[in-house]
Order: sequence, then structure tokens, then C-alpha cells
Amino acid sequence: EQSDAPKAYTQCPMLDGLPGYEGQETWVSLERDQWPKEWEGMTDPVCPLSRALYGHPLAGTYWEQFYFDVAVNKCGFFPVPGWECLFYHMEQKCLLSIYVDDFKVAGPEKNIDYVWTQLRKHLKLDENFEVSEQIKPNNDLSNQRIESQENVKKNYLPTINNA
Repeated sequence: EQSDAPKAYTQCPMLDGLPGYEGQETWVSLERDQWPKEWEGMTDPVCPLSRALYGHPLAGTYWEQFYFDVAVNKCGFFPVPGWECLFYHMEQKCLLSIYVDDFKVAGPEKNIDYVWTQLRKHLKLDENFEVSEQIKPNNDLSNQRIESQENVKKNYLPTINNA
């Protein structure tokens, strides 16, 4: 199944302690119609940016660290070695793929709802839908490498289980 994280970057706080950027803040000015009442009479007030915004040079990095923390530290996934956007849940036997704001979960059908429930405790996600609704067998995939489920189990899961 698949889901999207709407307004993904804005879901994540501007994290302090990003390696190489510790203690650096981003300050922004707001359009006058967005000013709180206490700003009236000020010439050009600014405030700290508390959420990552699209266009900020580190927004993608903040988002990546945020979803990694959710997947690994809060939902019990393990990163798949050599696959920076793939995670495996040992107990639920589910794979989680995260590419920017696209989330995909594969595994035993009885466990998939549990995984989505855990992720939604920490992330805003749209309603999930079957991947097959978007990727049809008749699509031209001739330039892409597609691996069968059995091939993935044979080649990659032993690595994950031994990690």
C-alpha cells in the first residue's frame, strides 16, 4: 500500500543540532496581514522559522532526519543497509519505502494496518491506497529493473535479518 505525506517539509520542526549547522537559526519576516497584534507599530519585525519550508536549503535534510527518527526510533523499523530510503520491521515483517513524501508499505496483509497506524501517530499521511492502482502491469516499464518478491526475499532479507 502507498500513502503521501501532505506538506511533508512543514510537518517537521527545524531541528537544532544538524551536523555542521548547530545553533544556526533561520529568521523570517511575515506579510503584514499575518502579523500578530503585538507587532503593530513595528517597522520590519522578524521571527524564528520553526518549521521547515519548501525552498529552505536544508528543508529536505530536516525532513529526512525527521522521518528517519519516526521510522526507526518511534515505530521500530531498522534501516536496510545500502538502501537509504528502505526500512524493515522485524516483528511485523514489513518493508517501508520512503521517497521524499511517498510512503509505501509491503508485507503480510494482516500487519500492514498496524504499520500505518504506528506511522500516523507521528506523521500526517493521506489515506493509503493499493500501489496497483497507480502502477498497472501494462505500463511501459522496459527501462526499469523490476525484481520479483521471491528474488527480493532471497537476495535482501538475509542481509536485513543478519543486521
